[in-house]
Amino acid sequence: MRPGIPYGIACGDISNDSALIWSRSDRPARMIVEYSTNESFQRGQRVFGANTLE
Repeated sequence: MRPGIPYGIACGDISNDSALIWSRSDRPARMIVEYSTNESFQRGQRVFGANTLE
């Protein structure tokens, strides 16, 4: 069963070359963020973030 994010995701402090993304997991997990620099999501990229706590 995949970890859940009961409070959704949030982002802030978006600049030309960075963005802050955060969430809360219902169990220990590893955050994976997929993003793209265009609306069609062509050439999307995946970033493996830090391990999260419950």
